[in-house]
Amino acid sequence: CYTYEGGFVCNAKDGWGKITWRSGDSYVGSFSSNLMHGNGTFQWSNGESYHGEFRLGQIHGFGKKYTSEGDEIEGQWKDGVCEGWTTKVYACGDTHEGHYLNDERNGYGLYVWSAGDRYQGEWKDGKMDGRGVRTFAGGCVHNGEWKEGVAHGHGVRTFPNGDRHEGYYSNGMRNGFGTYSWVCGDRYVGEWKDGRMCGMGAKELAGGDVYDGEWKDDQAHGMGVKTFTTGDVHTGLYQYDRREGHGLFEFANGDEYNGNWECGIQSGWGKYRYAITGDMFEGRWERGKRHGPGYLRIRSGGLYLETWVHGVRQFRLQVFKVTGSPPLQDLWEMTKGMFSETSSDELHADADWNGCMKAYFLDPSV
Repeated sequence: CYTYEGGFVCNAKDGWGKITWRSGDSYVGSFSSNLMHGNGTFQWSNGESYHGEFRLGQIHGFGKKYTSEGDEIEGQWKDGVCEGWTTKVYACGDTHEGHYLNDERNGYGLYVWSAGDRYQGEWKDGKMDGRGVRTFAGGCVHNGEWKEGVAHGHGVRTFPNGDRHEGYYSNGMRNGFGTYSWVCGDRYVGEWKDGRMCGMGAKELAGGDVYDGEWKDDQAHGMGVKTFTTGDVHTGLYQYDRREGHGLFEFANGDEYNGNWECGIQSGWGKYRYAITGDMFEGRWERGKRHGPGYLRIRSGGLYLETWVHGVRQFRLQVFKVTGSPPLQDLWEMTKGMFSETSSDELHADADWNGCMKAYFLDPSV
């Protein structure tokens, strides 16, 4: 039910008039053939209002609407909904100017947040979707592809401190292949997962050192090769940015260490080869130093059994091995008796003039 005050033509509302419904809604404006048509003002009982053009009983054309939440919408309308170029000012202070379809942001538009962020680009169903640039209040800028309101696809993001990332994004985070350049000069090229370096990649430090291999949670983790500006090269396993497990370290002078690492330093069993002499030491290491039993093989064929404590040699035994003597892995067991001043049936030892013990392993059949 309603009440009407205004003009009639042929028993139909026509011309200027006012209609008030029992619900509390009202309209003041132009009528044609009983329908709101032309310019007018519609007032809803919940406090919303619209002033602008009507067509055949619907909001249609240019007009301005004030919502019950305090938003202001000015622009093009079609059959009661926003459609076309429109400006919307939100009660919270945000603003959007752009194209609308079915009452939602669709197409090109500029959105400015009250906090200082701004996005200029494509929209779909009210969300950032397509190509666009978002500038954050803190100074960060993301230029690239968007999907459902977040960075998704290829993009370039620059940071206020000068850092820069170019690559692929998923769900707003770096995912897939990308290049990150730090303002300090460091550079990473490789795979990302959930915003962190993860997978295969290479990072070059400003000083020139390069790590190429596997990553996890922004740290070298897995198999990798690290090349130092000094000329040294390490190839092996890494764990949380440190050498951990088996690895080969090639020194610039040609020496090599091939063995176990813990917490980034030699620890456990390993082999050290001297480039100049060709000699090879094989033994136990602790905290980067030889510690415990070991063997020194001389390139010319000599063999020494040695004991080290924190990098200082404590004992050396020269071994002369003849036909039928026991294999190398059994030597330490056989020499235990000599160290405790008891003799082995297969071992004869005497003192050398330079203080080194000599051991002769004889053929038991002789």
